Amino acid sequence: MRANESAVKSVASLRRGLDVLALVQGRPASTLHDLHGATGIAKASLLRVLKTLQEAGLVMRRGADGAFLARPVDYRLDAHWRHVVELTHAAAPVLRALKRDVPWPSDVAVRDGDAMRTLDSNETRQDLQVNRRIMQYRPEMLRSAMGRAHLAFCPRAEREDLIRALATPAQRPAVEREVAATIARGYSIRDVRSIGPAGDESHPQAAIAVPVFARRKLIACLNCVWLRDAMSVDEVVARHLARLKSAADEIGGAFGASPRRRGDRQRSVVDLAR
Repeated sequence: MRANESAVKSVASLRRGLDVLALVQGRPASTLHDLHGATGIAKASLLRVLKTLQEAGLVMRRGADGAFLARPVDYRLDAHWRHVVELTHAAAPVLRALKRDVPWPSDVAVRDGDAMRTLDSNETRQDLQVNRRIMQYRPEMLRSAMGRAHLAFCPRAEREDLIRALATPAQRPAVEREVAATIARGYSIRDVRSIGPAGDESHPQAAIAVPVFARRKLIACLNCVWLRDAMSVDEVVARHLARLKSAADEIGGAFGASPRRRGDRQRSVVDLAR
């Protein structure tokens, strides 16, 4: 005999959890503040819900700012944001491991129109003794290490389009020389004139970056940032470049092995504006 369904009570805590999950799955990233504002649920309760969703493998937490992202199993995000979530997921454990081996912070970024967009970072509050506000930062293409790495290792036609759009005729020869030097070295070097996030570098910084490939396609760039007065570029390259490259290979391998959606194989994550 069937139970009277109208007499069965719903589980309020499960309902709250499902509401939070739906919000996280419908956005590229959500902070605790965002979720509190959208649901009205107390932050302490939200943290318990989110912890449960993390343990269930439905939600992950971004290392750079603690924002919550849907796991790549979710299909409601559009193609661009699914790629971003998959790449962030692939990069997260690699960034954590890299932090144990390299004392300076590293960021992962993809092309976003005429600049780069930082997806995640292993920076902590103590790193560099400054707040780089890295998750709001769009590194410039011609001067930042990650922008230069993208220019050097992206397809030739894309590079031509970017240089034509961003460099003046007078700047073009210098940009092309830098691209050629980056390809020859296998890594890029930040222009000393690049002033970093929001121009707030109270301590001058330096950076190098390497490309991240998956299935022979450029999917992102990975950098290493340090205080310019602490070490020279040559010292950082000698001590940490090999580890940075191996981390890039690990990210590319993890991303390439992730489940692919029909029709996504020919799409590139590096240009979110297309």
